[in-house]
Amino acid sequence: MQSTIVKHVAAQAERHPGALLIAKLIEKTPRLRSRSRELTDAWESALTEGLIDRNPDQAAQAPLISVVAVATARLGARRWLAADGAITLTASINHAFDELALVGL
Repeated sequence: MQSTIVKHVAAQAERHPGALLIAKLIEKTPRLRSRSRELTDAWESALTEGLIDRNPDQAAQAPLISVVAVATARLGARRWLAADGAITLTASINHAFDELALVGL
């Protein structure tokens, strides 16, 4: 799951070279931040559906896995913003997933 999320983020970042500036604008603008949260909710739902399609036996766990995966990616993105792009977005997200693995999740 981590690699899928990171590939998606990397593709988006390549398409939008000003991604850091866009992300900062979103964070500073309540309406854009709200829309961003709506998109995050949609990603969680789509991820849940994909997990259930791949393994119907884990349908009960799929929503939790999706929420944790998306939250981990969001944490990486927040850290990337806080570092003002000093690290890459993909490296920051990968680091957040690595930390998640350290605690056994």
